[in-house]
Amino acid sequence: RVIRHDSPLGPASARMAGARAAATPLVAFVDSDVLPGPDWLTRLLPQLADPMVALVAPRVASAPHRALRARYEMSRSPLDLGLRPGPVRAGSRISYLPAAALLIRRELADFDPAMRYGEDVDLVWRLTAAGWSVRYEPAAVVLHQPRSSWRGWVRQRVGYGSSAAALALRHPEPLRPVRGAAAGVAAGVVVATGSAAAVAAVAATAGVGAVVSAWRLRRTFTRLRTPVPRAGLHAAVLVARGRQHAGWAAADTARRVWLPLLAFGAGRPGRRVLLVAATIPTAWDWWRERPDVGLVPYVALRMADDAAYCAGVWWGCLHARTTLPLRPAVPLRPIFGSGASG
Repeated sequence: RVIRHDSPLGPASARMAGARAAATPLVAFVDSDVLPGPDWLTRLLPQLADPMVALVAPRVASAPHRALRARYEMSRSPLDLGLRPGPVRAGSRISYLPAAALLIRRELADFDPAMRYGEDVDLVWRLTAAGWSVRYEPAAVVLHQPRSSWRGWVRQRVGYGSSAAALALRHPEPLRPVRGAAAGVAAGVVVATGSAAAVAAVAATAGVGAVVSAWRLRRTFTRLRTPVPRAGLHAAVLVARGRQHAGWAAADTARRVWLPLLAFGAGRPGRRVLLVAATIPTAWDWWRERPDVGLVPYVALRMADDAAYCAGVWWGCLHARTTLPLRPAVPLRPIFGSGASG
């Protein structure tokens, strides 16, 4: 049975109309550009045997195609959450689920019709805040068709970013940049544009902080019931990896949230340094993942992807008259001497 609205009201309204017309205890939502696999529901249903599970979603993989846009999507689709299952909640490894395909208890299908984008994230966060469990099950797979044009691809990314303001107003903390990313970007700005004395001060502060963190971690290792062999080396490696992760997170946040601030005055050498530094993690991701896309087009598409998302974030903030998604979650303070994870 097909239910149509006289005029387009958005995906949330469409899903709510379908949920109200259903009489079954469970409802499956599938977007029009999604091709479900033959057994995706049978793989999801056991999860809802737990009465505390509100909804479960499959992996939304990109449909294979030889076009550049499709090959990029196969490695960087925002809908594909990967091969590892797990619980879903804000701030965790799996912090959201796309509503491109999901199975939910009918009485809990409460998408907000006022949201054109981000309505699925909002629903998941409201459910988990109310005590429900939400799960991601990649053993069930559906295929998603990428946008048919570059213009549509960019508009999709801008739309995703525009949801940040509405989500931040409903859920203030999860969408705001973490303080570590803000501190990392601030340090990068000082290094790229500051005087030699300022650069030296930042380097010294970061170096001392790394040494202190490694020393504390080594002391923890040696006090364990079973001491860690070569504790000093292990502590140094963990601190170095933590700092690398913090740097990558800062670059990612800079591209997706604060790109206009980095690009402002791009004619200056320091700004160029910042923009180059922000692209380095994308090249590292290419080397690590080896997608079916060349290095140069991959990096260019990542930058375009993040720039479009960032444009959506700023447009959404202007429309909603809020700066919440642009501000760090806590007051910014020096953290170079904090824990290894940044």
